[in-house]
This record gives sequence, structure tokens and C-alpha cells, in this order.
Amino acid sequence: MHHALLYVLGSVRVPVVARGDARPSLRAAPPAALPRGSPVRARRALRASPRGLLEPGPIQGAGIPAGLARRRRRIAAAGARGADAHGGVVRRRRDGLGRPVHCDGIVLVPTTSGELFLSNPATREFAALPPGSPSIVVNVSVAFGFDPWTGTCKVARCFYRRFDFVDDAGGGGGYDYDVGHEVLTLGVGTWEPTEDPPYAVVPRRPICTPGAFYYTALVASADDPRPSELLRFRTRDETFDVVPNPPCFSGGVIGDRDELTELGSRLCCAHARAPAAVDIWLSTDHHDDDDLEWSVAYRVELLRPVKEFVLPLAVSADGNEVLLSVDRRVLYKFNAKKRALEIVVDMQRVPDLYGAPKPELPLRFLHHAVPYVESLVSIHRRNY
Repeated sequence: MHHALLYVLGSVRVPVVARGDARPSLRAAPPAALPRGSPVRARRALRASPRGLLEPGPIQGAGIPAGLARRRRRIAAAGARGADAHGGVVRRRRDGLGRPVHCDGIVLVPTTSGELFLSNPATREFAALPPGSPSIVVNVSVAFGFDPWTGTCKVARCFYRRFDFVDDAGGGGGYDYDVGHEVLTLGVGTWEPTEDPPYAVVPRRPICTPGAFYYTALVASADDPRPSELLRFRTRDETFDVVPNPPCFSGGVIGDRDELTELGSRLCCAHARAPAAVDIWLSTDHHDDDDLEWSVAYRVELLRPVKEFVLPLAVSADGNEVLLSVDRRVLYKFNAKKRALEIVVDMQRVPDLYGAPKPELPLRFLHHAVPYVESLVSIHRRNY
């Protein structure tokens, strides 16, 4: 499987822009902070995680029970789709790319082997970030965003010092883990530790907004009504707190074809309510609210069933048009007033990339699309 990175410009064929500003402000409510005294390195056992959200993928130097290993091999058999669709990491036949994240025209590309690369198309710079703390789970959650309090771009990553599957006396099992978190400021070049996340973090792409990163975390046992929530890391004081998942998740867990992202300065969830239908949920945008709330903003009927997920990329200034990436292949423009869906481009059939279009071209490429704003920010030196 080959990967291609597509930069989506606001002027490409459709009048869709990401609010025009490269640094939109998030107006989400800060819930009550978690107690600072919570144990961060104590032994923590998590009951069997729902839907395999915490399947760790490639593990180095850890003994994995046969049952857990079989489950991971079964996920791996689903191919590249299983890596992101199930929120976990699968063993690929070769190292591949993870889901890219972006900040002010700079794109961060993680790899399944744990390496992190930065690219600025405007300055034609490309660089590898220094390695972070060792992690027994190779593929971890990586965030990248603008910190308005310092005027810098920051990279954050989770890592696991320990991750084991343990049996209990009742015949069940859970995960025993020790998770850490660190931040790198662009231009500084060193990773700085923060307080440890209070819960296990699922290895999937976080929501990245100015001033905050939102990780999917397992906050309770699998039989709890809401076993997972969003764990927010605030760059201002480098602390964690919990905000609610959108209510569309079945059993309180993100679905195989659901996707979390940022859209128009709000937290966004594209929820597959049917094989060929997606609801786009947006959070409230009032920063002073005590509780963050979700509501359906768009209901989209697609032209064909979704195989992987729908990723909202950008929204017009009036909120009427939304640019969607479907199955990492086709870009659509959705008009909310007309309830019309228009194909912008099928990246699998672009003549400039693959020669003359072929009606039966095999699906060998995954096209990772990200919003893009030209930036002269250097990835090699301090910009402040």
C-alpha cells in the first residue's frame, strides 16, 4: 500500500476555506480539571477495553498472551484500513505513514515505526524530529498545533513505559499500563515532559486546535455506559481534563467508521449513522461554558457506502459548504442548503499522477488530505 499526501487549498475548484485564518481560536468550555494529586506512575489496571480500542499493535520487549496476540493478528488481516478504522495499530508488511496533522501550513507526518517528519511546502523544508521517550507501544498518539499563549507551534506525543495484559481471579482480564506525555516546541528541538495522562490514551489521531489537543482516552471499564471520553491537554498550563464525547457513539465508544477532527474552530465528529450516510456533529464554541455540548450540524447522504471514514476538511465562511474527504480517496463538496453532494476530485483517477485514467485502476494508494495555508514559518529555527 502506497501513501500520498494531498494539500487541500481553499481556492481549489470550490469556494471552501478554513475560516481564512491560519490560527482559528477554539471556543470550547473548560470542564473541571482533574486532581493534580492523582497517581501517575502507580500500577493501574484497566478492564478489558471496549471493541479493542487499546490494541497496542507492534510491541517491543513485552510478553503478550496468546489470546491477545491472536486478536491483533486478526485485526492485521483487515489490511491498512484497520489501523485507523479501529482506533488501533496493525502490523503492516512494511513501515507506513500514519495520519498527518497540520499547523499553520506545516504538516507533521508520523510513521508506524514511531518516526515523526515535518514538511513546509511553502519553504520546501523537510525534517525529522528528534526521537522522543522510548515507548513499548510503537505507534502512539501524536498531536501538532498552535499555542496562542506562546505564539509557537508545538508537537505532543503519548508514550507507554509499560503495557501488559493481565488476568484476574474471576477469569477476566485487563490492561496494566504506565503512560507518559511530552511536548516539543518547534525550533527548540527537545522533548519536555508534562504531567502524565490520568487515563490510557488510544493510539489514534487527536483533535488538534489552537491551545488544546484532544485525545481519545479510556476512562472506565468496558461495561460502563461511557467507557471512553475526550482527554484534553491544554498548552497554556500543560494540564489534562476530560470533555464529553459526542452522544452519537454507540455504547459510548467511537465507531469503526467515525472520525474526530476540527472544523471551523470547533470540535467535530463525522458519525456514520448508516452505510452511506454521515452526520457531522459540532461542539459548542463558547470558551466560557462550564460544559461542552454537541449538536448535529450537517446530515450528508453519500453516493456510495463508506469503506473507511469521512473526514471533514474545511467549511465556508457562511457555514453552507463543507469539503469532505471520503475513504482517503475522493474529495466532495457538500452544499447544506441544497443538500447536494458534488465530486471535486477522485484522487485515484487524477491523470497528472497516474497517467490516463483507467476505469479499473486498483486501489493501491491512500491519499491523506489536509487543509493548507501558505506559511513562511521555518521548521529548522526559532520563529519567536
